[in-house]
Amino acid sequence: MNKIITWNFIKKFNKKPPLFNLPRDNKINESYINHINECNHKYGSISNYIYKKHFSNKSKKYTIVKNNFPYITESNIKHLLIWFNPNYYNHDLNFNKEDTLINSIIHEHNSNCCIEDKINNYIYFENYASNKSVLGVKHIHLFVKC
Repeated sequence: MNKIITWNFIKKFNKKPPLFNLPRDNKINESYINHINECNHKYGSISNYIYKKHFSNKSKKYTIVKNNFPYITESNIKHLLIWFNPNYYNHDLNFNKEDTLINSIIHEHNSNCCIEDKINNYIYFENYASNKSVLGVKHIHLFVKC
């Protein structure tokens, strides 16, 4: 069994990703590996699947979604992902420059959602390439304290 990630622990990685892989529950990790293999077989790659699923509307610049394969966190922490359309964001995110972008995405999300889905207390990071399983579509991990 892996150790549960607390809010105080995950806060250390705001805009500075860990140098190691954060843990997933063993069952979730097994499902994740199966999902990746299935996507590789059916779509050629997990990146193709993500692009087709989230950006079939080519004008959509990004999307915020619940992570279906979250890290093990305390129950009061939501693990979300912000996927960026490669047609608009095909570079490494520089959080010194992109902080405004991330904050505006979250502000837009908040204006379009109900009270219980509002994002107030959050941290985010983009994993290093060595810790990514999806390399072809830029994305950040967003953790929200409920």
